[in-house]
Amino acid sequence: MGRIAARLAELGLTLPPVYQPVANYIGWRRQGRELWVAGMGPTWDKTVRYSGKVGNALSLEDGIKAARLTGLNLLAQAAEALDGDLDRIAGCLKVFVLVNAQPDFTDAHRVADGVTDQLVEVLGDIGRPVRSAIAAPSLPINISTEADALFLLHS
Repeated sequence: MGRIAARLAELGLTLPPVYQPVANYIGWRRQGRELWVAGMGPTWDKTVRYSGKVGNALSLEDGIKAARLTGLNLLAQAAEALDGDLDRIAGCLKVFVLVNAQPDFTDAHRVADGVTDQLVEVLGDIGRPVRSAIAAPSLPINISTEADALFLLHS
């Protein structure tokens, strides 16, 4: 068992089944030492676990839970791209988080912490990315959070 798989087990976490795109895109792309993961949401298999606007239909705490699940979905895509070996990740370079919220919602950064906290808990300090977070007026299929990521791989 690799270091990251052991860490997931230690945390009592299981990666969600890999979300299969339902539109005209792919879930990930590798180019050299870079692994780009498409926008993922708070889903488990094909079921949306958190939908609606954070700060309205969902509490801030539920928004953070949604973001943590979104982070696990980023890792599930990475695991698929890396034949299950997340130890091949040298670092998480960039994460972009969208939060489905009202225009006056000012805590998108706190919701986005759910994604980055999840990555750091699983990957350690190499999981700490540069990050952007914004509130969006809507997201596909009314998901409450969406994030994409760029990972650096070991050579």
